[in-house]
Amino acid sequence: MNSWPGKQLILLIAACCAMSGCSWLDKVRGHPSLEAQSLMEQAQRAESEGDVEQAGSLLHQAIEANPEDVEAHRELARLLLDQGAVDAAVDQLRLAVGQSPDDIDSYTQLARIQLDHSRFRGAERDIISALAIDPEHVESLLLKAELAEQHGRDALAMETYYRVLSRDPENNVARLQLADLQIATGHPDRAAPLLRALCECTAASEQQRAAALWSLGIVYGHRGRWSDAATALAASVPGRRTMTADDWYRLAYARYTAGDFNGAWSDAERVLRLHPDHRRAVAMRNSLQAIADRRSPDDANKRVALVVPTPAGW
Repeated sequence: MNSWPGKQLILLIAACCAMSGCSWLDKVRGHPSLEAQSLMEQAQRAESEGDVEQAGSLLHQAIEANPEDVEAHRELARLLLDQGAVDAAVDQLRLAVGQSPDDIDSYTQLARIQLDHSRFRGAERDIISALAIDPEHVESLLLKAELAEQHGRDALAMETYYRVLSRDPENNVARLQLADLQIATGHPDRAAPLLRALCECTAASEQQRAAALWSLGIVYGHRGRWSDAATALAASVPGRRTMTADDWYRLAYARYTAGDFNGAWSDAERVLRLHPDHRRAVAMRNSLQAIADRRSPDDANKRVALVVPTPAGW
C-alpha cells in the first residue's frame, strides 16, 4: 500500500490546524477520507508489527469512517484472505466494486480468489466484468486462459495466451503456460522457442526459469536428445519447490537413456525412498543392477529398452 501521498496530505492539514489553532484530531474527524487514510496507516503499522487483529480492527474503522474507500476494502480483503476467511474477503471486494463499478483490480482479485478455491462460475463472472472494462487487460486475460485450462478448453486457453503475448511479448507466465499446453497437445517443437526465451530472460524469477528448464527437458526427450534432456531437467531441480517420485523418475529415465547409469541409479534410489513400490523405478534398478553385475552385457542392454518403462508424456 503506497501511503506517502496520504502522509503528505495529512502533514499539510496538520500544519494548517496548528496555524489556525484547531486540533489535528478534530480536523481529521471532520474529513472522512482523511480519517480513513489515517486509520489505514495505523493498520499498516500494526500489521508490520505483527498485530494482525489490531490491523483488521483499524481497517474496519477506516471503512466505517469512509465506506467509499475502495483501497480500504481491498486491504481488509487481503488481510482476511491471509487468515483463511475467504467468504469475508470476497464480501469486501464485492463492496469495493459496488462503490466503484469500474474497479478492474478488485474484479481481478475476486476472480483470482475464486479460481484458487474452485469457484469457477463466480470466477467467470468476474473475469467477464473485468474484460468488459478493458478487453486487453493482461491480468484478466491470464485468468481467462487459466479458467479455460481448468475446463479443458485448450484451444481457447492457447488463443488467450497468444493475445497476452501480442500485448506483452515478454510475459513469462503466458510463455510458460502456452509452452506447456503446446507440449501437452503434441506440439513440443512449438514450445521450444518460448521456453528458450524464458530461460534467457533476466526478468524471469528463479522458479519460472526452473519450470522452463524442466519443460525444455521434456521437449528434448520428445526429440530423442537424451543427454540434453537430462542436463535441462537436472539444472531445473534447485529452483523447483518440490520433486515428486515421478519427477525423479523422469530425470532418472533421461539419464539412463543417455547412458549415465550412475546418475540414473542415484535418481532411482531417490524415487524408491519416496515411493518404495514405484513400479518403474524398481524395473530400472533391476536393469541397472544387471548391467552393473555384467551379466551378459549385450543381452542386458537389449533388455533395458524393453523392461524400463517410459515416463508419462514421453
